[in-house]
Amino acid sequence: MLPFYESGGLKEWVYQTVIAIDQLCNAILNGKADETMSARCYRLNFRQPYKTFEKIVNVLFYVFQGPNHCQHAYEKEYNGRQRPDPKPPA
Repeated sequence: MLPFYESGGLKEWVYQTVIAIDQLCNAILNGKADETMSARCYRLNFRQPYKTFEKIVNVLFYVFQGPNHCQHAYEKEYNGRQRPDPKPPA
Protein backbone atom coordinates (compact mmCIF):
# COMPACT_ATOMS: atom_id res chain seq x y z
CA MET A 1 0.00 0.00 0.00
CA LEU A 2 1.22 3.53 -0.73
CA PRO A 3 2.45 5.49 2.30
CA PHE A 4 -0.02 8.35 1.95
CA TYR A 5 -3.00 6.01 2.38
CA GLU A 6 -2.01 5.15 5.97
CA SER A 7 -3.04 8.47 7.50
CA GLY A 8 -3.63 12.04 6.51
CA GLY A 9 -3.90 11.46 2.78
CA LEU A 10 -1.75 12.62 -0.09
CA LYS A 11 -1.65 16.29 0.97
CA GLU A 12 -0.23 15.41 4.40
CA TRP A 13 2.28 12.99 2.86
CA VAL A 14 3.54 15.66 0.45
CA TYR A 15 3.75 18.22 3.29
CA GLN A 16 5.76 15.87 5.53
CA THR A 17 8.05 14.87 2.65
CA VAL A 18 8.79 18.50 1.76
CA ILE A 19 9.56 19.25 5.44
CA ALA A 20 11.94 16.25 5.54
CA ILE A 21 13.77 17.39 2.40
CA ASP A 22 14.00 20.92 3.81
CA GLN A 23 15.46 19.61 7.08
CA LEU A 24 17.94 17.44 5.17
CA CYS A 25 19.15 20.45 3.18
CA ASN A 26 19.51 22.43 6.40
CA ALA A 27 21.57 19.63 8.01
CA ILE A 28 23.80 19.35 4.94
CA LEU A 29 24.43 23.11 5.21
CA ASN A 30 25.66 22.63 8.80
CA GLY A 31 22.32 23.37 10.49
CA LYS A 32 20.32 21.45 13.07
CA ALA A 33 18.83 18.21 11.76
CA ASP A 34 15.33 18.94 13.07
CA GLU A 35 15.11 22.51 11.81
CA THR A 36 13.93 23.83 8.46
CA MET A 37 15.84 26.44 6.50
CA SER A 38 12.97 28.90 7.00
CA ALA A 39 13.09 28.56 10.79
CA ARG A 40 16.88 28.87 10.74
CA CYS A 41 16.66 32.07 8.69
CA TYR A 42 14.26 33.58 11.23
CA ARG A 43 16.25 32.40 14.26
CA LEU A 44 19.47 33.91 12.88
CA ASN A 45 17.99 36.96 11.11
CA PHE A 46 20.09 39.35 13.20
CA ARG A 47 23.13 38.56 11.04
CA GLN A 48 24.04 38.04 7.41
CA PRO A 49 23.43 36.08 5.24
CA TYR A 50 20.31 34.99 7.15
CA LYS A 51 18.80 38.48 7.17
CA THR A 52 18.82 38.47 3.34
CA PHE A 53 17.79 34.80 3.06
CA GLU A 54 14.79 35.45 5.33
CA LYS A 55 13.56 38.22 3.03
CA ILE A 56 13.98 36.01 -0.05
CA VAL A 57 12.20 33.02 1.51
CA ASN A 58 9.35 35.21 2.78
CA VAL A 59 8.81 36.55 -0.75
CA LEU A 60 8.90 33.04 -2.26
CA PHE A 61 6.33 31.68 0.19
CA TYR A 62 4.11 34.78 0.29
CA VAL A 63 1.65 33.22 -2.16
CA PHE A 64 1.22 30.12 0.03
CA GLN A 65 1.28 31.59 3.55
CA GLY A 66 1.23 35.34 3.34
CA PRO A 67 3.84 37.48 5.06
CA ASN A 68 6.30 36.23 7.68
CA HIS A 69 6.68 32.63 6.49
CA CYS A 70 10.01 32.23 8.30
CA GLN A 71 8.59 33.48 11.59
CA HIS A 72 5.63 31.09 11.30
CA ALA A 73 7.99 28.19 10.49
CA TYR A 74 10.10 29.00 13.55
CA GLU A 75 7.03 29.21 15.81
CA LYS A 76 5.69 25.89 14.48
CA GLU A 77 8.99 24.18 15.24
CA TYR A 78 9.39 25.85 18.62
CA ASN A 79 5.89 24.74 19.65
CA GLY A 80 6.24 21.27 18.09
CA ARG A 81 3.27 21.72 15.74
CA GLN A 82 4.99 19.99 12.81
CA ARG A 83 5.07 16.68 14.72
CA PRO A 84 2.56 13.96 13.86
CA ASP A 85 -0.44 13.45 16.10
CA PRO A 86 0.22 11.16 19.05
CA LYS A 87 -0.87 7.54 18.82
CA PRO A 88 -4.49 7.17 19.98
CA PRO A 89 -5.00 5.14 23.16
CA ALA A 90 -5.71 1.47 22.65
